[in-house]
Amino acid sequence: MELSKFLRNLVILLCLFLNLVNVGHQKSIDDAYDAHLDLDVESTRENDDGENAYNISHVPIVTAPLSKVDTKPRQISLSGNDDEFACNPSATPGLGQYIIGYGSLMSTESKDLTSPNTGENLPVKVRGYSRVWNCKGTSVSYSTTYLGVVVADSRKTFVAAVYKLPNAAALLDYDARESFYCREEVPMSKIQMLATRKTLGQGQYWMYVTKPEYSEEPTREYPIVQSYVDTFLTGCFELEEKFNITDFAKECVRSTEGWESPWVNDRIFPRRPFRHQKNAGKIDRLLNTMVPRAYKNIRIEG
Repeated sequence: MELSKFLRNLVILLCLFLNLVNVGHQKSIDDAYDAHLDLDVESTRENDDGENAYNISHVPIVTAPLSKVDTKPRQISLSGNDDEFACNPSATPGLGQYIIGYGSLMSTESKDLTSPNTGENLPVKVRGYSRVWNCKGTSVSYSTTYLGVVVADSRKTFVAAVYKLPNAAALLDYDARESFYCREEVPMSKIQMLATRKTLGQGQYWMYVTKPEYSEEPTREYPIVQSYVDTFLTGCFELEEKFNITDFAKECVRSTEGWESPWVNDRIFPRRPFRHQKNAGKIDRLLNTMVPRAYKNIRIEG
């Protein structure tokens, strides 16, 4: 009897010990889970060159207790975070993807720096939007005000370029480049092809619209800069000559608002990393014809 009682007590003590060990082990898992639950994802954008759009810092993976797992359905954003997903929507699978370029993206050389395998630039007219100098750049060092677009009534139009992307993933490269803008889908009914014997392909057409926090008129600190104007108008002349469209470059200037703003000639030492401009003379003559008062007020830098 004494031996039986002793064995029963020993079993009880062993059960208590195992229970304490299990509770401690579960607590260590819960603590580790609380400490490392979040994955640190930091969106970092390099403007203009489209490099390093996302920097993901990895943390140790710890198995979480089922009670802590969030089982709610969640839409995945390829653009880095939920705010960015709302700004730059995902493409519809199976549809061709097109971008409407109205500033530096009108230049084949410039847009190919981001994705060299895009389709050719084609001239179009876009209805229901206005192109305007309204996108304030970064505050780092010397900066500029870029071209942007705003929603307008149906009578407003501007000429631009459209090109097809090699795949939907290329959208992310342009999203990274155009970090001051949100990508907005434009209905095909608002796009008119200007090139003869060319038609719009079926797909989604996107245009970058200035983010509200960057929407501002040019100032002396953030002026229009000639190096950016040169890139824009080089693309306009390129389309005019390639598709033999009379006065297409003039229409680029005419359909752009906000020229009467602070404007600097930075060709000698460009504020932004644009290349030496071989079309400088042709561009200057066009600007002097189309916006003479604004052109005469350009400040010289260098």
